[in-house]
Amino acid sequence: MLDRTASAHRLHGISCLSCHLVVEINNIKDWKTVPALCEDYIDHYMLGDRYRKDSKVVADEAIGYAEGVELGGDGKDAWVFDVDETIHSNLPYYAQHGFGILIKLVPRERAYLEE
Repeated sequence: MLDRTASAHRLHGISCLSCHLVVEINNIKDWKTVPALCEDYIDHYMLGDRYRKDSKVVADEAIGYAEGVELGGDGKDAWVFDVDETIHSNLPYYAQHGFGILIKLVPRERAYLEE
């Protein structure tokens, strides 16, 4: 079993933790796949507690924002939700495709979600 610490997953001077961050914020352009050495790291992140905790923080921030919006009071206020791949769980797709080491997950991911 591989050591799951970020320092154990070095690839050409960048850790999987760093790779995760720069891919997430779109600072690596034209990347084709997640480095194969990072599959275990991403698997552990997405199927472990950290992904759920990160998702909860994001949801809590959205709820906090929504609760703080001042409504006009005229009954004409509306929320518009952009329901796309971000609202659905991508975990089954990621798991079936090696957590990104086999293929880049967009746009094929969208076709999966349409099934």
